Amino acid sequence: MRRHRLGSVGAHWPLLVVVALAAVPRATIAVAYWPALLQSDSFTYVRMAHTGAPVAIDPGRPSGYALIVDLLSWVDPSLATVTVAQHLAGLATGVLVYVLLWRLGASRWAATLAAAVVLASVQLVS
Repeated sequence: MRRHRLGSVGAHWPLLVVVALAAVPRATIAVAYWPALLQSDSFTYVRMAHTGAPVAIDPGRPSGYALIVDLLSWVDPSLATVTVAQHLAGLATGVLVYVLLWRLGASRWAATLAAAVVLASVQLVS
């Protein structure tokens, strides 16, 4: 039976390489579109966050996202804070995929490949 310990970070070097490679386009996009790359619904989320209804039922939008935008604006009112948080959340999602699959018994390489698919998704990066 395999022990499920993340212990040594060095043992997970393939994931670290994939995360580092995934961070490059994210950083490039963040710098190129500083402070934020605004989509057609960006203003709706910002308006929802700052009009007192950050958690609302809207069939076209995830409930609670505006709340996160609102909470982040307490740290820094710039949209750059939201941009950085989104990119960090994207990287964290890839790491969570890796950890979940590895804990379920997948090999490190299989878990890394699955994490790479999440981390390299162009739609998630922009």
